[in-house]
Amino acid sequence: MKKNLLLFLLSFAILSASAVSREQQRIDSLEALLSTTTDTTRMSILLMLCGDYMKADPEKLLAYATELTELGSTSGNWNYEAQGLRYKGIGLKETGNYSESGNAYLQALKIFESHHDLFGTAACNNSLGALYFNLNELDKAESYYLKCIEQSKKAGLDKYLPSAYNNLGAVYAMEKKYNQALMYFNEGLKLRLKQKDEYGIASSYGNLGRIYTVLGRFKEALEFQKKSLAIRETLKDEEGVANTLNNIGEIFLDQENFNEAIIWFNKGLTVAKEFGYQELIRSSYEALSECYEGVKNYAAAHEYLSLSVALKDSMMNIENRNHLEELTTQYETEKKEQQIKILAKNNEIKEAENSRKQMYIYLILSGSAVVVLLLFVLMRMYKQKELANQKLKKLDQEKNEFLSLAATDLKNPLSTIIGYCRMQADYFDKLNKEKILKHSANIKLAAAKMVDLISNLLDVNAIEQGRMKNNPERIDLNKFFDDLFKEFEQQAGEKNITFRLENSGENYHVHADPRLLTQVTENLLANSLKNTASNTQVFIKLLRKGDKAGYELTDPAAQKTTADDGVLGMSILKRMLNIMQAEIEVKKDSLQGSVVTILLSEG
Repeated sequence: MKKNLLLFLLSFAILSASAVSREQQRIDSLEALLSTTTDTTRMSILLMLCGDYMKADPEKLLAYATELTELGSTSGNWNYEAQGLRYKGIGLKETGNYSESGNAYLQALKIFESHHDLFGTAACNNSLGALYFNLNELDKAESYYLKCIEQSKKAGLDKYLPSAYNNLGAVYAMEKKYNQALMYFNEGLKLRLKQKDEYGIASSYGNLGRIYTVLGRFKEALEFQKKSLAIRETLKDEEGVANTLNNIGEIFLDQENFNEAIIWFNKGLTVAKEFGYQELIRSSYEALSECYEGVKNYAAAHEYLSLSVALKDSMMNIENRNHLEELTTQYETEKKEQQIKILAKNNEIKEAENSRKQMYIYLILSGSAVVVLLLFVLMRMYKQKELANQKLKKLDQEKNEFLSLAATDLKNPLSTIIGYCRMQADYFDKLNKEKILKHSANIKLAAAKMVDLISNLLDVNAIEQGRMKNNPERIDLNKFFDDLFKEFEQQAGEKNITFRLENSGENYHVHADPRLLTQVTENLLANSLKNTASNTQVFIKLLRKGDKAGYELTDPAAQKTTADDGVLGMSILKRMLNIMQAEIEVKKDSLQGSVVTILLSEG
């Protein structure tokens, strides 16, 4: 069963009697009144504002809850202090600080328990259950929810039991204990119907619909989801509407009624886009990708999968960021080493200046020839210092360029791997062997691309330290470019750019390092694709000049000179070519466009 189908909605009614959003007019009035109060009334107003901002604005909630906690503590009012800590935990959780959120909840729980406040104790246990649910520690979540239910019953808090039942049902659903989940969802629904809690009823209907979808009871699932949709539309709950539309699409997708599923997912996508619900937009893209794959529209399936992966990557790509941080650390270390060298050079200059002072009298006696000689030495040392400074600036510039470009290039294969892995995990039971092998091959290609990119970055360091060696082999340039064109086929197709190889019907061979030549040429082709206008051709002409052979790359519609940018930078490319004892010529002609010529020893 698909992962997004099991995103059950938790309820937080137990946290506040006003869990639904207040009208802005009420909030404005409270905030205006807040500015005129300094006593216990201020704490009461802060408590109400915390309830109003609980879902609307976590940052404001955190600010008001922090102030409420401090005022409660300094005034000795334990209830306001504990309530402030509880709302502070909610604000920290909503802003992603789970560790500090748990600490705030536990502090509040300790205060409520010490004063035998069953309402506050139940509320904190419910909040801790929700926190561990989000952390996917379901055993702990179940334990806290059961405590919440026990304390609510003991205190006669029937008003808040529905949310506790709903949340415990969500835990059992995630643990695939569907019968227990149904039991608790139904218990919660009964109480919500009795209390006429429209938001809660819609939530219970939606959760029941998800369970029935999992169990393959599609008629009942559709009935409950449509009931939930009707209520959410009446309440103008746009996020709930978008989510429920997607849930209905899931029902038809599970029945492989792909055309009907596409209709519902598009409805959900429209609402999610209108109100900017990023995660719902992403899940709609992912579901539409599977639907179009089901109707064998593989172009549309790939397009939506790419949109899903790109959006997910833009929301958070921790692995890529950590890798770039490692590269930055490595660069900073090298930069410090370079600074140490410069400092040593400065010390040498200072020592020379001291020597000059000590020898002042001797220089006068020794004559102008010695003076000229010493000045020459000092000027040379000064120039060496300037050269070292220029090298450091160049290193800094190259680091910024290749780290920035590497972030973009690493993101593409990472996104492909994540997308295909998610598709195989989510739809494993529906994919045949051929599709699994196809996806696995794509993952392998993307992973290999990442290895190549990382290898390129490491090559920069190897070049700087003089550790890169030339291992030449005999290379058939016709086959070499045939293989490269296949690698860039998809990227070129997106801009309707074609590669044209001109070889005069002859065979061309060179004596070069295959890996270095591939890196240089891939970089030039990738840059050419990036800067060349759509619907054009990029020409590669194989040629001979004396005892050398190579190629000439021309893109007539290039918007920039081909050699101006690239993953490694032109200076790095030239150093790779120097290692192979190759020649490079770059020129820009108003008629021909950008032209890069590479010549190597003929093999």
